[in-house]
Amino acid sequence: MAAALLSGGARSLLLPTCLIALSLIAAPTRQQRAALVAVLTQDFVRAARARGAGPARAIAVHGLRNAVLPVVTLAVLEPPMALGGAFVVERVFELHGLGELTLLAVQARDVSWLMAISIGAAGIAALGVIATDLAYVLVDPRLGPAVLSRRGEA
Repeated sequence: MAAALLSGGARSLLLPTCLIALSLIAAPTRQQRAALVAVLTQDFVRAARARGAGPARAIAVHGLRNAVLPVVTLAVLEPPMALGGAFVVERVFELHGLGELTLLAVQARDVSWLMAISIGAAGIAALGVIATDLAYVLVDPRLGPAVLSRRGEA
């Protein structure tokens, strides 16, 4: 609300977009920092430092590769959170968009609109899970056989 008041009624999408981005970046950043701190204290990173790897190389090559997996997992939750955040930001900044239409559909009991939104969100979530599995393989190729072996399970 404070950001809406400070914007002085400006109709720019920059401030709402920045607010959503800042709220979405907080959790993955905190998770990345915690995972990186945990990885940098492990033996293989200390061994790399003992073999002459500099601090930047130890972090970039040895630390980030192993610490990024929890953040990739958390990234799947970001699109639904962005959608929920967009509903609130639309309301605060008096923008007309998907959030307003969904609230009107709830008031009018428009089941077809709500089902379409639900199916769309489920499709996005399914694509997110697939993208997460592919990202795991790209980040750490050793996980390829484990990801591919899950293919028949369900």
